[in-house]
Amino acid sequence: MSPSQFKENFDKLFSKELEKFIKRASSISKSKKIYEVINHLKPLSENGKRLRPYVLYLGYGQEKIDKKIVSQMVAVELLHLFALIHDDIMDASPKRHGVKTIHNLSKNENLGKSFAMLAGDLVFNFAYESFIKGNENPLSKEIFATLIEEVIIGQSLDAELSCSKTFSKEDLDQKTLLKTARYTFRRPLEIGLALRNEKVDKNTVKIYSQIGENLGIIFQIDDDLLDIFGDEKKLNKKTFQDIESNQATLISFYLKDNKTFKGYCGKNLNKEERENLKQLIKDSGTLEKIEAERKELINKTEKLISGLPDKEVWLEFSHKITNREK
Repeated sequence: MSPSQFKENFDKLFSKELEKFIKRASSISKSKKIYEVINHLKPLSENGKRLRPYVLYLGYGQEKIDKKIVSQMVAVELLHLFALIHDDIMDASPKRHGVKTIHNLSKNENLGKSFAMLAGDLVFNFAYESFIKGNENPLSKEIFATLIEEVIIGQSLDAELSCSKTFSKEDLDQKTLLKTARYTFRRPLEIGLALRNEKVDKNTVKIYSQIGENLGIIFQIDDDLLDIFGDEKKLNKKTFQDIESNQATLISFYLKDNKTFKGYCGKNLNKEERENLKQLIKDSGTLEKIEAERKELINKTEKLISGLPDKEVWLEFSHKITNREK
């Protein structure tokens, strides 16, 4: 099943489960504002890529979506919604997927942040409840717990590095592994493998895990590049956000000692400045270095995939990940 086919099928299942949670939670209080906040979770959850549940589905290895793992797939997507809500607070993002963020539902800034933080916590509870539902597999629960810890630490590193004037490649790589590679690809894949009806040998799990991690790193590299060279209409979000908010990326790492580049960081860029920055990234050799790292990682990943029993499915997915425009 292709990612687009999966999304079409999964969206119906996810929407149904989320609506159940929303209905239950919004009935607890008579407050109209709290009702508004909780019900805003529905539009906020729409238009996502559904990458994490899809990777879990691929790890499980069945052609059709098995009812046995629907709750776990819903859980990893709910956990992602929780992370996005908190991430939007930290980044002061006005919109997510074209929808107003929860912390902007109130004119009172502090109240808005409070609502959003607590709404995120509520979704975290939904995710936990969904993951353990009918799940008697202890290994999958351990991996899910690890996933949660890693993404929270990864997000903390992201916050720390955005305030750091100097950071190492090791710092940046660790952030990428925890916040993106393991959170989005490796751990959901391992959960799917753990939930399989038949046991998967350790060496095969190791290969799948490495493929997941590699695809996650490539995904983050492309995110960094799309933020500069991507099409805002296709992305459905502003570009140059990483530069304007001082985010630690491969681009900012390679150009951290460049005085001209420093002049662009932490401020809103006009059209001319954006074009000049693009040219700087090209002329400095930064783009060439990043693309070389990316190409090497793609080659290593495709070599690992070539030895898998379901290599056709994974090669197709790998090509989707490495040729995206949003």
